[in-house]
Amino acid sequence: GRELQQMHRCRALLLCTMMTSSLGYSIPPPLSSRPPATVGQKLHDIDSPALVVRNKALEHNLAKVHQLVKDGGSKVVVRPHGKAHKSVLLAAKQVESGCVGVCAAKLGEAASFLEGGIKDVLLTNQLVGQPKADRLAELAAKHPEAKLAVCVDSFEGVDELSAAARSKGVHLNVLVEVNVGQDRGGVECDKAVPLVRHVASKAPHLVFGGVQGYMGLNQHIRARSDRAAASRVVADKLRGVVG
Repeated sequence: GRELQQMHRCRALLLCTMMTSSLGYSIPPPLSSRPPATVGQKLHDIDSPALVVRNKALEHNLAKVHQLVKDGGSKVVVRPHGKAHKSVLLAAKQVESGCVGVCAAKLGEAASFLEGGIKDVLLTNQLVGQPKADRLAELAAKHPEAKLAVCVDSFEGVDELSAAARSKGVHLNVLVEVNVGQDRGGVECDKAVPLVRHVASKAPHLVFGGVQGYMGLNQHIRARSDRAAASRVVADKLRGVVG
């Protein structure tokens, strides 16, 4: 997995460089600094693409999700994924409603949320390569008031994060991602505990923050009972790791 990710990244960078060089152009600046939409603007006057929010519906949904969690009687907390809207303003509104923080899919998103004042950001993917680990540590150093966490699924990734954190004099929160069936990332269940121990051995610069399991395919199961059953399978796999 790790070697394949690096290969694809190198190929993408090479292809982008070749295309830019051979065609003789670079990415142009925006045509206008005018925002595509303003508050109160009529729908047919809005330029696209634009993120349009119905505020009453947003507030209703935020209240509802927290009420559902409360009614369930569990200790579950809500951390929405910022990649869904890529908006610091919406992330702040989510946190104000009771969310513990937000998720980010990549370093650029995490940096934007931190710069915008979000104090708790989880990078839900693994970083590949020392340069990205260094950038994460730089973010942590720049925002010491914030809690910044990242996922790992390899010993190499842990070592790179440890070296970066040590060089910047910061602490990074680390979650071990476990492959619970999505087969997209994460360490296999029987390999999780050795990786957790490796994270713990890098203290105090790395702080073990728990395990992560992602099974996004379950959200596409239409029947609630079937979706619940599939989710229990995932939960049982994680319990088997932490129990």
